[in-house]
Amino acid sequence: MVNDQQELEEQETDHRGRENAAQTWTSSHTKTFCFMYLAYATGMGTRGSMDLAFFGAQKDKILSLRQFSAILTSGTAAYATGKLLGGPIVDYAGGRSILTTLTALMGVCFISIGRTTSPIMMSILWSFSRLVHSLGWPAMSVLMRNWFSDLPNGAFVNSVISTSSRAGAWFGPLVSGYLLETLGSWKTLATGIGSASILVSATLYSFLKESPIDPKQVRRKESFYEKTAL
Repeated sequence: MVNDQQELEEQETDHRGRENAAQTWTSSHTKTFCFMYLAYATGMGTRGSMDLAFFGAQKDKILSLRQFSAILTSGTAAYATGKLLGGPIVDYAGGRSILTTLTALMGVCFISIGRTTSPIMMSILWSFSRLVHSLGWPAMSVLMRNWFSDLPNGAFVNSVISTSSRAGAWFGPLVSGYLLETLGSWKTLATGIGSASILVSATLYSFLKESPIDPKQVRRKESFYEKTAL
């Protein structure tokens, strides 16, 4: 009985130490900040870049002006729908999983768009990519809460991360416009955008963590309270 109580006290002390460490800025916070910034900037940058790819398709007479407008409009509708569904989905699946998955799915959609000339298929793929993209900021919010809410300057960190949307919206189309003019192929541009998105997804999957607290420690904490309640 004494040994069990001592073990429980050690587990609780260990967990409190980890919680206190989570309130101090570490190299893990720096890495997470960079990965989150990269992820959301990529999402916003690829969105603007794909607008240019569609413009290239319209210029090549693959899309009419009406079809071009319809594709963009359908994407906006899908994005708005996803905004309504994003919160519950992210709460259930977690910020890291959603951010990693949506970045990969967007990449697959962009590559697929570059391999089709069907306006209907382009509209379906673009709408789906916008639907999953709408989950991006809810996922970012969960990660920001997990990583930075307990820090003394947490609100400032969150505000800096929010600039990633504008950074991506500025940098993406700027580079893509140059590439479209240089390469002369909207299909190559779409494929390149999709490949970059998948590469970012692989990076997030390998290095981004849901929380600074080890999930095993969270489970140990729950086990501790279950035992003490008995």
